Amino acid sequence: MTIHQQRRTLACALVVLCMSTLIPKVLAQQVVPTPVEITLKGGNTKVKSIERQIDDKLDLPDEGYTLDIVKGKAIIRAKNQRAYIWGLQTLKQLVTTNGTAPLVHVKDYPAFPIRGLW
Repeated sequence: MTIHQQRRTLACALVVLCMSTLIPKVLAQQVVPTPVEITLKGGNTKVKSIERQIDDKLDLPDEGYTLDIVKGKAIIRAKNQRAYIWGLQTLKQLVTTNGTAPLVHVKDYPAFPIRGLW
């Protein structure tokens, strides 16, 4: 299965999850583009701090990152500074206006070496 097929499958799965009445309204926010991996942990938390970890030895492609929203904080582990910025953008899409976000694990990296070209 190609990365595009995997992302399309993940996008479809996310839509199904968001349409479920068991998922809080905040999870229905769309993360664009759809990350490589999203694991919902159930519940929400008010994000009071962001922990930044940049490690070029992280086992991810260039510009890859993980985002974990746990009780009270968001942890962004990034391969480099650009990856950290992408992680922040994903976090911004998940946090509501009152500062809460779903408890979630996100893993993402670009499908192509150059971002933004369609």
